[in-house]
Amino acid sequence: MEVEEWIQKSVRRPGPGARTGTLTLPALFQGWPHIAHGGGVLACLYALARPALPDGPHLVSPHVVSVKLHRSVDLDAPLTWQLTSLDGGVGLTLHQEERCLVEGSVRIAPAGEPVPAGLPPEAGEGEAPTVPGNANCLACGSENPIGLQIRFHYGEGAVWKTYRPRPPYRASDGSLVPAFHFIALDEIGWWLGVLSAGECGVTNEIAVRILRPVPFDTPLVISGSRAAVTPVPPLRCVADTQGFAPFDAQIVDISRAGIGFLLYASDITLEPGTVLKACRIQRHDATPITVDLAVRYTTPVVLDDGSHAHRSGCVFLNPTREVMELIESFLGSDG
Repeated sequence: MEVEEWIQKSVRRPGPGARTGTLTLPALFQGWPHIAHGGGVLACLYALARPALPDGPHLVSPHVVSVKLHRSVDLDAPLTWQLTSLDGGVGLTLHQEERCLVEGSVRIAPAGEPVPAGLPPEAGEGEAPTVPGNANCLACGSENPIGLQIRFHYGEGAVWKTYRPRPPYRASDGSLVPAFHFIALDEIGWWLGVLSAGECGVTNEIAVRILRPVPFDTPLVISGSRAAVTPVPPLRCVADTQGFAPFDAQIVDISRAGIGFLLYASDITLEPGTVLKACRIQRHDATPITVDLAVRYTTPVVLDDGSHAHRSGCVFLNPTREVMELIESFLGSDG
């Protein structure tokens, strides 16, 4: 089945021209285990919004597509999508029950020429290392039948790949499915961030400008400069109170309800129901914030480098104003 078909299969509309409905992302749209790939989420929302654009369902004018992901998007869970009219475009939101997961827009953009990409100079300097991947990821997964199955090369100055799209990304009109742009560019952006920070994270904002349709059989160059990335140290959660083994975990998801973090010490498993008292959320530019957490789930994960870790989701217990201000600084006042 082609990517376009999977997207259409995932969407439910009450009727033609409906501005709201449901979206259930299949397991094939995985990024992190159990969580949707950010580019895959954007691909689905673009497919929903595109027919409602002022110039219709076809790519006549350039489009600017941008979303902010406030929370991780679960797979195989019914989500509610909604479209709203904007000047020159369409606004879109994705909710899970009362929680806003994603919001963004698709707008008609001024005409313009693409920035010449080309391969970086170091691409011709011998064999370059390749980023790792996992089997099921929508972008890098070697066993995902609708995945890009793409692994980028990297060097001191750039991340890049010369690439021919796989058959699932051929549109019915012979062009390259727009979903490709979102998945590929989210993936290379993610790797640029990982190589800069030295740690894994999650996508929280994506913006892509589509200028014109691309023939499916066009050889592509996908590249990004590492010099353009501003490294921001990740948030960390440190717990060292009595009653359990101390740990230092990287926060990969944050919402008004709680946080998700990766625990690299694979010998520590936090059982659901565990209460973590006086944990410290450490920030690179401010004093730590102390918070009590209750563990809701823990699941083992295999990281892109092949190592093992645990991902845990926790809710805040009686969060202070300081905690809520930290959350709002990440989500924005309308998140």
